[in-house]
Amino acid sequence: KRSVSPDGRIDSLSVEFSCAVDEQSAGEITSRAGKMLALQARIIERFLDGNSAANDERSGAEDSADGSVPAKMLNIGGMDGKWGRRLFINVQANDQTLKLFGNGKQLAEAITAAGFSNLAEKIAEGLQLNLPCRVVTKPSTDGRFLNIERVLPNPQVRGNHDPRPR
Repeated sequence: KRSVSPDGRIDSLSVEFSCAVDEQSAGEITSRAGKMLALQARIIERFLDGNSAANDERSGAEDSADGSVPAKMLNIGGMDGKWGRRLFINVQANDQTLKLFGNGKQLAEAITAAGFSNLAEKIAEGLQLNLPCRVVTKPSTDGRFLNIERVLPNPQVRGNHDPRPR
């Protein structure tokens, strides 16, 4: 079985072959497996070629060489977990709301990395942020979630500002 996703999002393809191997020699099994892998590779190549145009249109000039995409830190939330209350920043990126989990210090570091060090000491559940930034994302090992690997400043935003409406 092989699974592939052209851009780390849900849009993916899984190709699985199965065949009986009883009463076959090791050489025959190896030969059949090689043919199946080659066929999988051709199917996947066609899938990726067909999706590359759509992905280019979707990401456009907003994706950067470092793999980051435009994002917005929305607010700080919390939820009860296995080991007690966990804080997170809700981040809007790739038309999804992602959760960046961490303790107060880690969330403050993420806000500082986005270029808003003046808010790093104000970490509290319920705080509205609305901060533009860029993020590098990566699918979780089980493929169920899109994790934020890194937070970067938005180059179009200069300096710190108070995100609360006036």
